[in-house]
Amino acid sequence: VYGQAVTRVDHLGSFACRNMYNRENGARSQHASANALDIAGFRLADGRSVNVLKDWPKDNKDAQFLRQVRDGACEMFSVVLSPDYNAAHRNHFHVDVGGWSVCR
Repeated sequence: VYGQAVTRVDHLGSFACRNMYNRENGARSQHASANALDIAGFRLADGRSVNVLKDWPKDNKDAQFLRQVRDGACEMFSVVLSPDYNAAHRNHFHVDVGGWSVCR
């Protein structure tokens, strides 16, 4: 969309020894083995910041960029969850290479 390099990925972390959605009982999150990353935004070469929480709902080039990133991530990761997946992912993309496959 912007024709320039991404110079920084803003993330919320990778390792967190916990169950999915921080539930007391249930399956371990891919974060429990540092097999996942939550991405909150990007910095571009010209200094522009694109933020999932702020820019995803818009109808502009930033939102288009984020959708292209999400769609491209689906080709590299087995799981990609975006704000389209649920409210818990409203502010980030969750990417992992776990045992199941979903791109939303």
